[in-house]
Amino acid sequence: MKKIIITYFVFLTVIVNAQTLKGIYIMQNTAGIGGDSKLTEKAKIPKLYEYNYSKNKSSLILLSNGGKIIDTLKRKLEEYNFDYETIETTITASKVSFYKDFNKNVYEKISVLDNVETYIKDSIPLINWNITNEKRMIYGYECTKATADRKVVGYPLKITAWFCDKIPLNDGPFDFQGLPGFILELTVNGLSITKFVNLEYKENITLDINPFQSSEKPITIKEFEKRFQ
Repeated sequence: MKKIIITYFVFLTVIVNAQTLKGIYIMQNTAGIGGDSKLTEKAKIPKLYEYNYSKNKSSLILLSNGGKIIDTLKRKLEEYNFDYETIETTITASKVSFYKDFNKNVYEKISVLDNVETYIKDSIPLINWNITNEKRMIYGYECTKATADRKVVGYPLKITAWFCDKIPLNDGPFDFQGLPGFILELTVNGLSITKFVNLEYKENITLDINPFQSSEKPITIKEFEKRFQ
């Protein structure tokens, strides 16, 4: 029995390593974190991320423009029936890159926000998923619903993921992964929705995915979150 299990594990590893998946994740913000839940119209513009998976590694790279977003918003003082305009500035990342090496259990993220670069290097985060019996079709693929509760910089989030077990890659956008299939849609309740499009799934074809380069000293996820406490 032990030989059969070892042989099956080696065979499964060979299959996963011989698969390549490419596509685009589209992330749409729907609200802000914390007390300021409203977003400006420009802040609602979807962000595009290029996704690549091969040889048990994946990368996700922001393609959209970022930086300072300045909006002129129309507001109204109901008490005085007075209309006025105000300017709001939203600062978004001008560069974001994610990298996962599932063989070595390595997770990396490089982001540039307001000209300040941050380099995170840690183990791939563990997510306690609850897999449900709910199914739905997404772009012709039958997907299963899974949920999870997480905290990001102390803020509680409810996560809903739709994954396809017919695509045997246990990955998804950003730091989300760990389900028995590929995540095609991810919702952070009340904050954002992320969808995978332009799926290109090929067997027996590989590509090289390497860690990103940064001149900054790497910090852990916990060290990063302490900056906001």
